[in-house]
Amino acid sequence: MCYCLVLVESTTIKDNTHFFAPGDNVEVTEGELVNLRGKVVSVDGPKVVMMPDHEELKEPLTLNISELRKYFRPGDHVKMISGRYEGDTGLIVRVEHNLVVVLSDLSMDEMKARPRDVQLCADITTGVDSLGQFQFHDLVQLDQQNVGVIVRLEKETMEVLNQHGKVLRVKPQAIQGKKDTRHSQALDSQQNPIQCRDMVKIIDGPFAAKKNEEEKQGEIKHVYRSWVFVYSRKHVENGGMLVCKARHLLLIGARAGTTRSMKTPLMVLSP
Repeated sequence: MCYCLVLVESTTIKDNTHFFAPGDNVEVTEGELVNLRGKVVSVDGPKVVMMPDHEELKEPLTLNISELRKYFRPGDHVKMISGRYEGDTGLIVRVEHNLVVVLSDLSMDEMKARPRDVQLCADITTGVDSLGQFQFHDLVQLDQQNVGVIVRLEKETMEVLNQHGKVLRVKPQAIQGKKDTRHSQALDSQQNPIQCRDMVKIIDGPFAAKKNEEEKQGEIKHVYRSWVFVYSRKHVENGGMLVCKARHLLLIGARAGTTRSMKTPLMVLSP
């Protein structure tokens, strides 16, 4: 198998003291072993123990941190260890000049970071904020009149898609609380009651399919009054989350002109 290896930025002692870790893929940048590649075994101050990837070198080597730089393969799974996206994980999709572009496991958005802020990682982020209060895709109360769904969790802030389709960056302390919408319902375009976990088609409004486009559909995550938050894998923005009016939706499996019987009374969230 042939891998396309992309080398990224030389590193300094200051940078690497904090950001090199066992398991990192590295390349020697100077001295007799220049271009030798290997994997970090341990880091001790300004020294790195590296296991070389070379058939004639079977023993670990100790090198100065300043002699090494990281390299990544497209397809490597990594974790953001500092910066704006700290704690997020994803897949490297490409490497640009002194930047790696990572596709987030949670939001499916692209994140750009310096290689020194990235580390190889097998785990996938849980989508829980640093205080453990909120999760990815929670519906939260922003103020007395507005709610929104969390579409990105960052180190100190979160991005929330409100019921009007706007993305706001807020601090967790500003959130008034979470909303439980498991039993909330609304009526779709054919007066069918729809609720959390129902699969729906978007047949009207700004997200309806244009001419020659495939019809967009998704799973209802939350119902709030006449607004419905729908998760669609084909929606590339905001981690696949979009918000629609209930009347712009059609319950999948329901036929036009018919209604699904209501097993429970229609419930609408109070402010």
